[in-house]
Amino acid sequence: MVADYGHTGGIDGFRSVYSHFDDEKISYALTSSGTNINNNDFSIAVFSASHATKPKTSGFDKSLFLKKPTL
Repeated sequence: MVADYGHTGGIDGFRSVYSHFDDEKISYALTSSGTNINNNDFSIAVFSASHATKPKTSGFDKSLFLKKPTL
């Protein structure tokens, strides 16, 4: 999936990304600070989950299962 348009940026430790996909009528925005993960990898994982596919990025190959009381 390739965005029809978008923008990334960052200042003072904050990072952001915005993407819009005309065909799917989806817009996506992410703002992060103090993260230890690449925003692009995170965005790919979000879109993969929304389309029921496995992310094609490193760092998202482990699953974490929590019991309801933990949540």
